[in-house]
Amino acid sequence: MTMAKSYSFDASKTKKVWTFVWLNLIAVAGTVALFLLVLELDALTVVFASTWRWLSRHEVILVLAASMPFFAALLVGRASSQKAKRRREREAREREAQERGGGS
Repeated sequence: MTMAKSYSFDASKTKKVWTFVWLNLIAVAGTVALFLLVLELDALTVVFASTWRWLSRHEVILVLAASMPFFAALLVGRASSQKAKRRREREAREREAQERGGGS
């Protein structure tokens, strides 16, 4: 039950160009929206300032919040490592089964 893989080099040149254009339009629209949001929502400065004051009084939470990306990267790396290990073990079992089956 293996599904056939689809690669972008199989697509026509026109489809590739339109995909490139649409993805760039989405990226530019997101960038402009984010810029305007930050520019117009200057009122959030009060919220961010009060959040910073609260976090600076609670250093443990501040350190945990700053460390979250690192911990998330470790978790993702561990999951990738385990996945690769299981794949290598599966491939080794398949090779071993082929060698035993092919030698008879």
